[in-house]
Amino acid sequence: MRFRHYKQQIMVPFIAYITVLVIGLASGTNNFCPADGGSTYIFTVKLNINRTGHRIVSVNMEHETPFRIENNNETGLYITHSSTTCGKKERIELSTTAVIFEHLRPKRPDYEFFPGVGYYKLHTWGRTWDDARATCLEEGGHLLVINSEEEADVVRKFFSRNPSFNNVNDPLYGAYIGVTDRDEEGKFVTVTGQLLEDTGYTNWEVGEPKSDRGQNYVAVESHARMHDINNGKKMGFFCEIE
Repeated sequence: MRFRHYKQQIMVPFIAYITVLVIGLASGTNNFCPADGGSTYIFTVKLNINRTGHRIVSVNMEHETPFRIENNNETGLYITHSSTTCGKKERIELSTTAVIFEHLRPKRPDYEFFPGVGYYKLHTWGRTWDDARATCLEEGGHLLVINSEEEADVVRKFFSRNPSFNNVNDPLYGAYIGVTDRDEEGKFVTVTGQLLEDTGYTNWEVGEPKSDRGQNYVAVESHARMHDINNGKKMGFFCEIE
């Protein structure tokens, strides 16, 4: 499920008031019976938003716990429960108040958010593949692993802006991504440990990859097609934060 991304780091309070009336039917009088006490429950709802804008919710219920919000990290669903018996009819009333605070992920100002996909950055200053990988890790992400056509479209959009590359050996081959076969020739593995064929995206340029032990790293060009690149070349590179 996808949700709207908020551009600023803010706290969004969401408060819902719900009243539910449940009546257990049996023979007896229809007269209204006043509540004569009841029990209190609390549902604790923990809500996190990950780096791709998805919400992750966990819920816990406790019985007869006083409701309180001790700090901005506490979220709850407060339920009061009362029941009465008139003759042989039991009346149960639940009154519910939900209070949810959403803490939204701060966005790195140098990464661009693509809704429903993630955060990405194209580095235009050329580095070797290993240096590019280290740079992405320092920024809290990793070299891009393309898992879908949506992510391939991210690559195409960056290139459509005609970026200017510097300190590169061959700008025609685009920018490095997180795929290599340096451990075993022809066995392409991502920086996240996946086999390339398991990523969902294997769009090679015609004639690629080459069976060449001197070409162990993968780059993508403007149409998001992949090439294996000579070792040691300095290229631009894509980073992503998940």
